[in-house]
Amino acid sequence: MKKCVENVISNCIECILVNKKREKGEGFLNPLPKENRRNYNKRQKAHHYKVGDFVAIQRTQFGTGLKMRPKFFGPYEVIKVKLKDRYDVTKSLTTRRS
Repeated sequence: MKKCVENVISNCIECILVNKKREKGEGFLNPLPKENRRNYNKRQKAHHYKVGDFVAIQRTQFGTGLKMRPKFFGPYEVIKVKLKDRYDVTKSLTTRRS
């Protein structure tokens, strides 16, 4: 009887540990998402634009009928530089092609 109880308790402890690992979202299918995101963001450099620069904005909408549409909107002109790599832009009247 004592061995049976110990066996049940050890199985319960294993189940608890497995459930904790599942709750974290880490494991074989989803390996360390927070750490990967942090390391990826360390390597990314933000673009720095000045007032008067022309920029294009990438299309983020996906759906049917968008395959032949342009991948970027623009040109836009930077009119104000804000903190934390944010910008105010306005639609440019002139098209700038190189």
